[in-house]
Amino acid sequence: MDIVVSPLVKVVGDKLGSALSNEFSMLWGVKKDLKTLESNISTIRDVLNDAEQCCLKDEHVFNWLGELKEVVYDADDLLDTFILEKRKMESYGQTSRVIGNFISDVNLVKRSKLGKKIKSINERLDTIAAKRTKFHLQITATRSREETYSINPNTYYLWFLTIWIHFL
Repeated sequence: MDIVVSPLVKVVGDKLGSALSNEFSMLWGVKKDLKTLESNISTIRDVLNDAEQCCLKDEHVFNWLGELKEVVYDADDLLDTFILEKRKMESYGQTSRVIGNFISDVNLVKRSKLGKKIKSINERLDTIAAKRTKFHLQITATRSREETYSINPNTYYLWFLTIWIHFL
């Protein structure tokens, strides 16, 4: 059995970078939590190569990767929700009705739920990161060269979501 988490972690890291570069994260008051999440993902990303090699020999590392995979999927779902909410607000023109740091009551509830989910994922990642020290996983240089695309994958992803939202 083999658990490969690296591609998923890369996708989540890229989505986080996109979310952090957008003023929408500041409007929703989650920029700090997203930066923490990005830092956690980056730290874990640095040991994934070693972990994926060790999981072939060590069942504990295999289980650790399984836990990590669950949390990263949850983070991916959360970021998809974040992107969808951003697109909905943009399509309804609600971003222009922002006064200071306040958004409508409905968005305030959504913002609160989103913030709690981000904090929960960060706590779970902290726990997983603490467990990695038990397995003596080493940081490896796996990010020497980024992949190149003829079209930015984030642009394609956002385009797909926009089309999907349009047909809802």
